[in-house]
Amino acid sequence: MPVQFIDNASIDKKTRTLIRSHAAKGKNLGRSIHRPSRYPRKRQVAASVISSGEPSSGEPRSDEEYGSHNGRNLVSIQRQLQEDLSTSLPFDTKVVTFMNLATYPPELRKTVIHANRPRLFLQYAFIDEAFFHCVVAVSVATSASIYMTRQETVEALCHLSRSLRLVNQRLAGDGDVALSDTTLAVVVAMTQHERLLGYHHDALVHFEGLQRIIALRGGISALVSDCPGIAQKALRADFDFALQLGSPTRFSAECVPGKATLNWLHEKYRGAKADSPCLLTPIACANQDLLGVLEDVCTLAWLVNDDDVHGVRIDDYDFHDVLLLVGYRLLNVRPLNTPIESSDKIELLLHLGLVALMTKFFFTLGLKPPNVVLLNHCIVSAALERCYDAGEEQELLLWLLFTGKASVLTGADEDIWLIPKISQIANQLDLGTWGHVSRTLQKFPWVRAFANDTAQTLWNQVCSLDSFDSPPV
Repeated sequence: MPVQFIDNASIDKKTRTLIRSHAAKGKNLGRSIHRPSRYPRKRQVAASVISSGEPSSGEPRSDEEYGSHNGRNLVSIQRQLQEDLSTSLPFDTKVVTFMNLATYPPELRKTVIHANRPRLFLQYAFIDEAFFHCVVAVSVATSASIYMTRQETVEALCHLSRSLRLVNQRLAGDGDVALSDTTLAVVVAMTQHERLLGYHHDALVHFEGLQRIIALRGGISALVSDCPGIAQKALRADFDFALQLGSPTRFSAECVPGKATLNWLHEKYRGAKADSPCLLTPIACANQDLLGVLEDVCTLAWLVNDDDVHGVRIDDYDFHDVLLLVGYRLLNVRPLNTPIESSDKIELLLHLGLVALMTKFFFTLGLKPPNVVLLNHCIVSAALERCYDAGEEQELLLWLLFTGKASVLTGADEDIWLIPKISQIANQLDLGTWGHVSRTLQKFPWVRAFANDTAQTLWNQVCSLDSFDSPPV
């Protein structure tokens, strides 16, 4: 192909056309390329997004508002939305689900209902270039294997760098743009990207920037009122950092929504339970704030365990708010970086067990379960570094170990110390069957959907160990 020189001192429309025409020559000369139109697909996606939500008051729903016909229609719309987005945009399906809809295990779907609320967070990808690039990077980080290929890494970094450049330009420009909802959404997505890759301290840098933007907008309470979807994700990031790093939460529990829903659930719980929970005497004397959180978690366990009996159902958005509120209250009672030795034994075991159970609840809302190293370390230290002689303490420790196994003590190497420890406690409490163990565990908050299968498997391993250690008759 002959060389052609073009004066680029002032490139107008005619010159640009000439450049493109010349570049198309060569190996493409004479070829006809037929590409299918993408317009119909884009139009279908837009229609799905517009029809996916209606305004909502944010109050707990009555049972009548969850009709089966509306529920089926909503699920159909949501499924169509996810399919359209996953085929039209370079997003992993799990990312689409995470951004647009909370997912729950099948055991919770009778209780936690996908309500017809506007899901605006993902829609920012259609109107904001910086958010689009960041979500693509999140999608790559989520869908890639543990060891990402060089191409996947370059792709993610390319999109992330574009997003960072656009956000920095925005922050250096007009104040209204710098403090806009879309800017907040991008920074939240950047925080999530770093956390997905395990770079918690890098994610914290983004989160601190997010805090400053929220402060300039009037604080988290104002954001909860103005844009509850982004506020919920900011509060979730704050809770996750406190859980991972052991530090206090940055935002106050008083600013977390969900109080009306939680009070409504308490009324349902107390009305269904004629008698108040029978607490062990040492627990009844524990810190009053901790006992308040214990009732919160008992209410959540009742909600999930007895869904076929009480018929109480809750909006998934409200449910996430309630989990955040209880989580904030729990970590405010005792941050995880508090020294083990300085804590009352009963309160220590109860607190760690409640944190482990709430962590399991939060695992159901994420793209993948995080590795909560600090909580794991706290449970191991509490179990192995302190002595528990009283029967009540041993029962509480047994509950902590089984709950921990269902949430954070998931590695096979944990069984090396966990199985002998459970065997020792069971012998001291004279618990010889799974029925005896199960009745002991259910003296405390226990979610059967999360823990029963894991607990029975663990108990079978304990029995196998005891049979192996017993001398032949």
